[in-house]
Amino acid sequence: MPKIPSLHPTLQGWLLNGPLAAYVPAYRERLERGRYASSTSQRCLNVVSHFAHWMSLCRLPVAKLDESRIDQFLQEHLPHCGCRGPVMRHPREAHAALMPLLAILRQRGVIADLPTASGPIAEELGHYDAYMLGTRGLASGTRSVRLRIIERLLVHKFAGHPLELHKLQPEDIRRFVAEQLATR
Repeated sequence: MPKIPSLHPTLQGWLLNGPLAAYVPAYRERLERGRYASSTSQRCLNVVSHFAHWMSLCRLPVAKLDESRIDQFLQEHLPHCGCRGPVMRHPREAHAALMPLLAILRQRGVIADLPTASGPIAEELGHYDAYMLGTRGLASGTRSVRLRIIERLLVHKFAGHPLELHKLQPEDIRRFVAEQLATR
């Protein structure tokens, strides 16, 4: 695999010799297709390199990756990280860089697809997604981010109760946003 000139040699080694090496070309291609700035691409590759190193330390096989492993990396490793090299330690940026990796792994059948949601919240999210696409013309990436946020809000408010959107009040949204910001 060719070297990545913009990446620090330590990070390059973690990436190209680690458990994610086979998926680096697809990840780089995705960055190129998305027309990311070179500095953004470099930061994304930095995160994936750091994640690959952590996977090696944990002896975590690629087939076991999912959102919970990403959360473990973000919430348990990054706050106490002592890894050598110029690694990215910002959880939000790391999360944004790692989610496309999971998408690539799912597209290739390396890891399982997410289970399909069902029930009133999933139905409401389907209506909202159709609105965002049909009326607003939003891109799939934008829609998926918004759907995840709205899903968390609806689960937060209506978990264990009937979905009655008319009961959703501005104070509920403020409380939800404050709690989300406190966990980041």
